[in-house]
Amino acid sequence: MADTLDAPKGKAVLCNTDIHTGNGIHWIVVLPVSRDFAYIFDPLGANNVRVSSNGLQTTNTIVRNTGAMNVHFFPYRVQDKGNSLCGWYSIYVARLFNDFIQRGGEPSAANLDSLVISQFGKSATRDDILKLARAFK
Repeated sequence: MADTLDAPKGKAVLCNTDIHTGNGIHWIVVLPVSRDFAYIFDPLGANNVRVSSNGLQTTNTIVRNTGAMNVHFFPYRVQDKGNSLCGWYSIYVARLFNDFIQRGGEPSAANLDSLVISQFGKSATRDDILKLARAFK
């Protein structure tokens, strides 16, 4: 949860934007790379307003809990606002990032952005949902 996030450096983890006493609102991926840099993938895009069940914005809490000086958000919305597949997108992307890092990939903002774009493009489409369905069947 946003207020109890304790992600290890170099490991992409799932994080819910809700606080620990809530039921859960929206799933994202947090990847703390170093003390200088962390990457956040939100399937609803960088400009999504991340809130807890009590209505408080939690983006600053999540950023602070990465422990990084600079945080980069994936800039595009790949999830249609009409569905609730944020958890599936986040699981897919966390696995993608962790596999990339395990194979020796450099987890820079540009590389991670390109990795997600290679899978989902820069906008939400029905093809993205089909890709998720094939990945988790």
